[in-house]
Amino acid sequence: MGKSDMVLVFHAQKSGLSRLKMDKVTMNEVSFQMPDGVYTVFPIYSGGFVLRFEKHLERLEESALALGFIIKIHEYWLRENIRKAFAFSGYDNCKVQLIVTQIDPSGVYIIIGSHETPEPAIIVENKMAEVSKYSLNYWLPYIGSFFWLLSFSFWVVLWFLNPYSTEKVPNIITIPGVFMAIFCLIGVAVSIRRKPVLMALVSILSFFPIGWYLLFSPGIFKIIGWLNIVCFVISLFMFYSLRSEKHEIAKIS
Repeated sequence: MGKSDMVLVFHAQKSGLSRLKMDKVTMNEVSFQMPDGVYTVFPIYSGGFVLRFEKHLERLEESALALGFIIKIHEYWLRENIRKAFAFSGYDNCKVQLIVTQIDPSGVYIIIGSHETPEPAIIVENKMAEVSKYSLNYWLPYIGSFFWLLSFSFWVVLWFLNPYSTEKVPNIITIPGVFMAIFCLIGVAVSIRRKPVLMALVSILSFFPIGWYLLFSPGIFKIIGWLNIVCFVISLFMFYSLRSEKHEIAKIS
């Protein structure tokens, strides 16, 4: 039996993780030897990525409640033991079956077998695109870029088409104004690349002190100050959306 055919069985308890020697070659054969309990199955992709790991834990807990017992397992503890078992297996990709029994609701059996899959990036990116392109999270980088470009356009108008100036070409291009325009273009870049922390930083640098000053100035150019605030708020939404995605695609590490 080659390594690719091996099924590894581990038992994680509060005392530690131990490997069980079993002569069965498939997950089904191994699971039939286990005491009564609940189970869930999921793949681990190269690099230790699991899709919707929390949902598998919820499935275990709900199944246990249906059978009349409560699972007493901490998520971090379970992640750590799966990580150790996955590292021991030496697989690039594998299929994992978790079994929690009624006689030991604070422990878990971890069964690992080989699992050939496409590149995980393809699976993850396609899955996220299918889910998110109809949601606000998908459009946030584009919305942010739009407001940064709008802010940049107001600076161009302020320089060359200032309605409050009597000169044909207003002599109003200043070093601070150039920096503000550069910040707008940087804002477009970090928004498209979904870098909410950098976007928030650029928004703050744009707002203090020039955006703050323009916010209370007469005329249409106070909109620049408001656009700085809008971009900062978008960066907060983007930060929250990225955190939500990390919960959807959990990495055992």
